[in-house]
Amino acid sequence: MSIGRALVGAVLAVAVGGCALLLDRPQPARYYLLTAVANQRLSSRPDLIIGLGPIRIASYLDRPSLMTRLDANRVQPSNVDLWAAPLPQSVTAVLVENLQSLLGPRQVIIYPWYRTAKVACHVRLDIRNLERRPGGITFAARWSVEELGGDGTLRRGTTDVDHAVTPDTPDAAAAALREAMGQLSEDIARAVDEVTAAR
Repeated sequence: MSIGRALVGAVLAVAVGGCALLLDRPQPARYYLLTAVANQRLSSRPDLIIGLGPIRIASYLDRPSLMTRLDANRVQPSNVDLWAAPLPQSVTAVLVENLQSLLGPRQVIIYPWYRTAKVACHVRLDIRNLERRPGGITFAARWSVEELGGDGTLRRGTTDVDHAVTPDTPDAAAAALREAMGQLSEDIARAVDEVTAAR
C-alpha cells in the first residue's frame, strides 16, 4: 500500500470517528416550570381562609422527568425534558397562586396548619395523571372540599383533561399542562365559593 493511500485512509477514519462522536453527543436538558394562570376572578372573599392539603401525587410522577404515557400500562420518563422544581412543590405553589387570583381570600394556607388557624374549609387533592401522550397531554385529579374538624365532605369533584397538542413538542405539552392546572384551580374555586357562601 502506498503512503498516499495510507494517509487517505487515516483521514477518512478520523472523519468518520469525528462524525460518530458528534452523533453520540447527548442532547442538552430542557427545564420546565408549572406556572400560575391568570384566571378571571370568580368572587372576592377577603373574609375567607382556605386550607390546602393534603395533596397527593401519583408516585410515578414524583420525579424530575416529564412522563409520556405510551399505553394503558406503560410510561416513559424523558432524559432530556425535566421539571425545574420538584412537582409536588410546583403543584402546591400554582394552586395557592391560582386560588388567590380566583377568590381573593384573606389567605390560602398549606397543610399542615396550626389548630388555631380559622380555616373555613380545606381542600384535599389526589393527582393521578399529569403527563404527555403521543399528540397531546393527559391530566386527572380527584378533589374534595371538607369542613375542618367535622365529619362532612362539603363537595367532591374530579378534573379530567385530555387535550391534543399542536405542535407535539415538550414546550407545547408543558403549556397545556399549565392550562390543565388552571382548570383544576377553577373547579376547586367554584366549589369553595359555593359551599362557603351558603354557610
